[in-house]
This record gives sequence, structure tokens and C-alpha cells, in this order.
Amino acid sequence: MNVKLVRTLIIAVLMIASSQVAMMEGYSDMELKEDTRRYVVASAPSDGSCAGDDACTGVDAGATPADSIDLTPGLVFSPSSSGTPFTFDGTLTTWYSNGDPAGVDLYTITVPWGYGFEVDVIWSGGVNDYRSAIYTCDDIDTNTWISITSTCVIDYTPYPSWPNANTAGTAPTTTNGTDVGGMDIYVEVYCDYCGLGSTRATDYTLEITPILSDGGTGQDFGFRPLSTATYYDKSTVYTCNHPDADQDACAALPNLVDEFEQTITGFATGHDDLGGLSNPYAYDHYTIDIPDNMDMSIKLTVDCYTDTCGVYQGQYWPGRAYLMLDGSSNYYFYNSGTIVNTVGGYGNGGYYITDIPAYGMNSPHYNVKEWTVSGADADTVEIGLRIGFMSAYYQAGVDNDGFSYKIELEYLQSADAPCATSDDGGSGDDASDEGF
Repeated sequence: MNVKLVRTLIIAVLMIASSQVAMMEGYSDMELKEDTRRYVVASAPSDGSCAGDDACTGVDAGATPADSIDLTPGLVFSPSSSGTPFTFDGTLTTWYSNGDPAGVDLYTITVPWGYGFEVDVIWSGGVNDYRSAIYTCDDIDTNTWISITSTCVIDYTPYPSWPNANTAGTAPTTTNGTDVGGMDIYVEVYCDYCGLGSTRATDYTLEITPILSDGGTGQDFGFRPLSTATYYDKSTVYTCNHPDADQDACAALPNLVDEFEQTITGFATGHDDLGGLSNPYAYDHYTIDIPDNMDMSIKLTVDCYTDTCGVYQGQYWPGRAYLMLDGSSNYYFYNSGTIVNTVGGYGNGGYYITDIPAYGMNSPHYNVKEWTVSGADADTVEIGLRIGFMSAYYQAGVDNDGFSYKIELEYLQSADAPCATSDDGGSGDDASDEGF
């Protein structure tokens, strides 16, 4: 090939590459991750102002994720506000039963780690049939009845007896039972008979109640150990395959057929776990069964609720995270298991963990731990998380808001599946497929 031509081609390729790099420099990491981007038509105000329905935006919520209204700015996800309802007004005037998507209002909520929420749709003043549903993905077909077509609906209001003679009612749904921490969740409000006649109610109130939800349980698990192993114990969160698991409040496993990853989120907080007392040792605990013929990869990430993670006048004791093998579901001082990370430091081998951007302690060395556990070495693993805290001597009686966390699990095959290894004729190998 002509040398000048080769040089020309190389220069052209470099120019194209440099221009692309320059373009990418104008985007943040979040913007480059297309799967994390949300498209909404409007966002609920966070300053108390109101421009009218729906949700004080002055915009009609649509029936697709791109036309939805983002309620996140109008909500408060914090330990102290857990259980506090936030209300949004809306209007539906189109008869949904005719298949018109205009009979649907769709809302988006971005949920932090360790939280879920409850939904209620409230109406009065007319014979009506409002219902609600919650989705974990944007696979939403509003031309058909709610639960039939979506692959990711996690709760919905059942169809009531017809005709509905109620002039007032509610339509409750909840995320309880599904860990939605760190996800964009869609809430659908729909009405079968709005706009059908003058006796039908067209106005509704959407009530969203954020709740602390460790592992998707709808509860703030954890305890405040003091001088005994289970003082103020609210128990551990078990994976649902554990014999002691409460099936109404456990961490669901993947199907282990074509899904092998599981994410658990939670919030370790002194607000509830301390019971209003000044002792700082709020502690969350998980017991995870390792299925037969499986190994487990574990990645733990924490995120402090505030940028200082409770540092008070320079006084702060870092959080701790322990990995224990075949333990007894107790606080780490009293746990009968083998503690893997016994060093007083950060990194995978240490038990300190924190995330304080204001102090430069927010790299993976400080806020991430990764382990791999062989199923041959343990039947269960336990992860205990104790919040960092301001010493009670310096800030007595003040609860520490603590940190949220994400536990990413991957179940790994540790042995061949049955019949995967040939042993024809006791040879330990596969016999030839060719005839003799």
C-alpha cells in the first residue's frame, strides 16, 4: 500500500478519535450511562409552590415513562421522615375502560438505597374505580389492563366488584417484598370510569409514604447491642432460602437457573435502631445461605447519609463491616462464626468502612469491600454493619443518621452440573461418537 495513503488514513482516524474524546469530555459519567437516564415530562416542585394538577406541575401526567411526572423532588427520603406521607393532587377525566391511555397518569420515583414506599390513591365525591400499580421497569402497556402485560409489576390494586358503588375509597399498593433501593420506580394511577358521567369523581389525591426497607422487607431491621448479644434485637435479615427466614420479610434470591445476581440495599441508622438512646452502636445484620454446589462473590458499598457521616468537631469513629462464616446471627462481639476481616483498617482485609467526601475518604479503599467465599468452606455468610458515630461523650443523646449500603451478590457454580462430566464405561472420559 502507498505509504502516503497509509499515513493519511492514520491521521484521519486520529482526528476522528480526538474529536470524539472532546465531545465526551462534556458529559458526566451519569450521562454516559444511558441505562441510568430518565426521561420525564415534568418534576414535582420541592419548594412548596403549586402550578396546578398534576402534582403541582401544571402538566398532565402521561401514560408512558417519557410523559411521566417525577415525584422525587417532592419527597423526603430520610430516617426521620420514614413513615411520613406526602400528597400530590391529580385529575383524570377520561374513561379508561375504553382503552384510552389518557385515562392513565404515570409517575416516576427514584428510590435511594435502603428505602421503599407505600402508595395510596384517595378520591371522593363520585362513584368511581381508581386503581394503582407499581413497576420496576418501563415495560408498561397502558392500552390493556394493568397486570396482564407487564413483566415487572410488583403490586397492583385488584379489580373490585362491579359496579363500584363507593363514592369514596382508596387504592393501596406497596413496594414491600421487593428491594427497590437505587432504582427508578413507576407508579401508575388509573380510573375505569372517570369522565363517564357527571356522577363520576375526576379528582384524586396520590399519597406516597417513604419507608426504611432493609433488603426490601418494608422494615428497618437492626439492633442496638449494649452488654448482651441481642439487646434491643430486631433480628437479622435472612435470605428466603434460610430455614429461619420469615417468608414475609426476607431477601429474595434469584432463580439460579438463568439469574445468578442479587442486590440487597439497606440503611443502618441511629434514628430508629438506637431507640432514642445515646449509645451509638446501631448495627444491621444479614444471614445469607450459600446454595449447594455454589460459591459466592460479595461486593459491599456504603454511602454516608451526610457528607461528613456524623463527624462532630473532629470526633468520629469509623463504621465497621464484618464478614463472618457459619455464624450465629448475633452481634459480631458475640458471634460464633469465623470473622474473615479481622484487621483494624480499611480495604478488603480490614473491618473499617466509611464514605466521607469532605475528608477525601470516598474512594473504593474506604467505602467498598469485595470478598469471594467458597461453598466448601461455609454454608452461610453473615454481613454485619455497624455505623460510624460521634462519640456519646461529645454529642450525648444525638442519634447518628448513619449510612446506606448496597450488597451485591453473585452465585457462582462450584461444581459441574449433573451429567456435565462424562464417565463412559468408568473411563473418566467421553467415549468416541464414531462407530467401530
